[in-house]
Parts: sequence; structure tokens; C-alpha cells
Amino acid sequence: MPKNSAYQKEALAAAKNYVTETGVVALVDSLDPTTCEATALVAAVAAMRPALLTLDDVINFAINVTSKDSAAGLAWRKLHSKAVQAKKEAKILSGVSSHCEKRDFIHALGLNTKPRSIEDFIANNPSNGSPGSFLHPRIVYRERTGEIKRGKVLADTKCRPEVDEVVVVDEDAGYYVVQPDESVIFLNKENEVELVSLRGILHDTPTSKDLYGWLEAVIATACSERRDVRPNHDGTMVQVGWNAGPRHARVFGLAKSYTKTLDSQTAIDHDQDTIAAMTLTWGIAKTFLPTETIAAVTDAVGETGLPKLATRNVAEGPGYRLSIGGILYEFPLYDRAPCEGLFTQNYASPSHRDPSHAPYTFSWTVAREPDSRYLPHPDPLPTHTLRTRGHGPPLVAENPKQWPAYGGGNFIDTSLKVKVIQAPGTLLAHRPGFMHGTSRLCGTRVCGMTIPFTLRIKEQFDQMVAL
Repeated sequence: MPKNSAYQKEALAAAKNYVTETGVVALVDSLDPTTCEATALVAAVAAMRPALLTLDDVINFAINVTSKDSAAGLAWRKLHSKAVQAKKEAKILSGVSSHCEKRDFIHALGLNTKPRSIEDFIANNPSNGSPGSFLHPRIVYRERTGEIKRGKVLADTKCRPEVDEVVVVDEDAGYYVVQPDESVIFLNKENEVELVSLRGILHDTPTSKDLYGWLEAVIATACSERRDVRPNHDGTMVQVGWNAGPRHARVFGLAKSYTKTLDSQTAIDHDQDTIAAMTLTWGIAKTFLPTETIAAVTDAVGETGLPKLATRNVAEGPGYRLSIGGILYEFPLYDRAPCEGLFTQNYASPSHRDPSHAPYTFSWTVAREPDSRYLPHPDPLPTHTLRTRGHGPPLVAENPKQWPAYGGGNFIDTSLKVKVIQAPGTLLAHRPGFMHGTSRLCGTRVCGMTIPFTLRIKEQFDQMVAL
């Protein structure tokens, strides 16, 4: 032990002498920390002090054993500044965001905004005639009436022959029509939330264009690579995360959703994107929807013990990442979205209920555009014969001139008798246990994301836990 102690003292003295030698100080004074000369310097010091394995280790050692006013101290501190700057430049070149950039990103999106209660929304109800905004939506009191039957095709206008399964939803039928620029919270007489439609979510931010472009690409990729879980409906709906397995063989587990063969890294990257998009949806819901709505959902979900969103390629745990405008934003400690998510593209569904273990479902419309070729105009258009998929006659004669100018694919709550005309940047919260659906597309392009809380997934999870 004394011999080792003496050896360590000699090695320490040698390292101290080395970092203060005139030739070494001259080298350090002009050294570029990113070059092979810096690597050689680390190796020379490590030969005397094996614990000093990196340039940072060597610099910190040298600063500790030199006076800050000495030539050696000044040179090593100068190298320290160069090393810090080199790291910043390397991070910028790599496209990885800094802590400040992540903070600015969250601030720009408004995700650090304090959530608000129903009482606060009511107190700030805009004056009559104002369409409201997502920060100051209109408050409308409305009670539920009788339901229509399940499986009815919902249409905005009478643009095809009258058949039993088609229900026209418009103001003449007693529906409240929420216009594309109108933000509304529908309450019942007990001030409980029935439906929320908030417009312009994350539209007026420095990253809006890049963010929405990225989200649209994520949805398009997911819908082209993954299994359509509603093949008998118009459009595409795909699921990510946990599911209950096929109907003939129920089992709780991570969905095997890819229908295309992807290399492992591509599959991981695409799964990371879906997790980020869905977690961002969860984040804006928690930020902008009434706190009572979120509390009702989190209380229900928290009692289940269901895991957070994950895939077969991305393990359970916190954190997500997304690349916006060439910058990679990583949030390793952020809680992910609940266990499942849906991506939809040009999707429409007939009237139905969704058995759920939570009182609300959340969705975010990312892009929507009526097909300009079929917008009404003065010149008469020919009658088109369209082949439909799913519900309705296999061949349907329509006159596109009678399609709604605002496009189809609109959300319909049939018992509340409310139609929400879809628009990009719409955040929706509705009660899945009541009859609802989507109006026929009529040439409209639309895509979005939904966080459901599917009852059969919870039931299958409960069965697994009970084993």
C-alpha cells in the first residue's frame, strides 16, 4: 500500500508538471479541441493519470492545479471556453435542441399555459354573435334528445337518392351547426361538459407550419403502412399502442399493426413519430380543455392501471421525441399519452357508440380541405355514379353540385343534435357512449388523431392482471 501511495503521488506530480510545461501550455493556448492533437494530449495525460479519460477531465484537472492568473491557467481556461463552444456547435449541427430551445418550443406551443375550469370559461363567455376563440369559446346550453339507430349513414345534404339508412343532418333537422371558425363548449343544465370544439389549436405559433406539416406526414405514413382496423368504412383508420387482440382470440398486448416490411430502424423511427404525435395530442387536450373534462378522464384511466403508449419497437416508459423544422426535440421524462391511439385519413363512419372506460374521447383534426373540383358553382354538373365502400348501396348516383360547400367528413353528435363542421386545428372532446358519427366525405380530404379509451382493452387488461 505505501508503494502504491508513493506511485500515485509521483504520477500526480508528473501530471501537474506536464500540464504546466511551457511547450504544453503553448500547445494548449492555440489548440482546437476537435482535432487529433487534442486526442493526443488526453492520451499523454492519461498515461500518468489513468482516471483522466476525456478532454473535459484533463481540462478540469489542469484548471484545478493552476492559478487562474498564470500563463498555464489562462491557457487551460481558454481551452475550456473553446471546448464548451465546440459542444454547442456540434449540437447545432446534429440538429438536437438545447434546453433553451426546448423551453422556447413548449412556450411557443402554449403547453405551459395554466388549464382552466368550466367556471372560468363561463366567466369569460364572449358576447352574443361572437364566434369565440379556443381561449374564449362560446358557452351553449343544450340537452340530449332521442337517439337515432345505429349504422345510419349521415349526410350534410340531400345529394343522393332517399334511402332508409341515410340521415340528413342540418339546421332544418334541428341541429346546431358549429361553423369552421366557431369555438363552442356545450354544457347541460348541471354545467357538465357534453361536447367541446376548439378551433385554431397551435395555429399562431412560430412553428405552426412545420408542426402541422410534420403531423400530416406522420398520419399519412401511419395510414399507408399499418393495418386498417375499419376496412368496411370509408377511408382509413389505424391503431397504435396496446390492444385486445383479434375478436376470435382476445389477448392484451402491443398491436402488430405494420402491413409493410420495414427495416428495424425505420420501424422504430415511425413508431417514435406516432408516440410523439399522440403524446402531443394528449398534451394539448390537458392544456386547453376544461379541467373537469380532463379530471374525469384521468380519474377513470388512473384507476385502471393501464400502461402508457408504447409499441413493439419502442418500449414502455416516459419520454418522446419529434423533429420539427430540422431540430430534434427530446423530452425524456415527459409522460406519454394513454395506452392507445388512432390515426385516420379520409375517414367517415355511420352512427355508432364506442364502449369506453372513460367519459370522453379526444381528437385533433390536423388537415382538412374540400375537393375544389366539386364545390357548388353556377354551371350545372353531371350526375356522378360513385362506388361506395361499406354502408349504403354499392352503386350510388349523386350530383356533386349538391355537395356542401364546406365539405363533408363532419362530426355529428346525434342525441345532442350538434354538427361540428371540421377544420384544421380543431380539438374535439365528446362523449363516446352516445350515438355519434361522421358525415359522408363528399370529396373532402381530412386527417387527424384520436385518443379513445376502449372498454374491451381495459377488460382484457383486467383479465390478464387477475390471472
